This record gives sequence, C-alpha cells and structure tokens, in this order.
Amino acid sequence: MFKYFGIGLVVTAVASLIGYLTNNWELSLIIIAIAGLGPLFMAGFMTGAFVSGDRNRANYHTESQKDRIAKNQSMKKLLLLGAPNLAFLIILVILAL
Repeated sequence: MFKYFGIGLVVTAVASLIGYLTNNWELSLIIIAIAGLGPLFMAGFMTGAFVSGDRNRANYHTESQKDRIAKNQSMKKLLLLGAPNLAFLIILVILAL
C-alpha cells in the first residue's frame, strides 16, 4: 500500500528537480498540482462524492461487497499517490505568499 506513497514522493522529487534544473518553478508547481489534484478528483469520482445522495444510495445498493472493497482499495491507493504532492503543493503555495 505504501508503494503508492513512495511513487508520489518520487513524482514530487522529480518535479522539484525539474524546477531546480530549469529554474522554472512554475512548471514544477504545475506538475505537482496535476499529480496531487488528479488522483484526488479520481478518488472523489470513485467514491461518488460528486453525485446526489439518491444516486449514491442507489449505487451502494446495486454493487456487491466485493466490488465495494476493490473500489475502496483503489481509492486509498489514489489518495496515497497524491498525498505527498498535495502536501508539497501546500508548502510551496504558503512559501510563495
């Protein structure tokens, strides 16, 4: 499970290295933002966070427990993938202010 957190750290490190080597921190910020917010939105779509309560309830009752467990595991992996990027993005934005 923490393999995905490590992948997120590698993406953050590579984006920071690109920003340092090219002296273009805006590019680094864009890469980190996409790598952090993309998995967050995909996890939100998977959990049904962007649908109405009736639709979410209907989806819950029509899927099997096996499918629900697989969906939740995929969601956790996506959140772990994006967590280091989001944390570093928040740090960069705070430092930029």
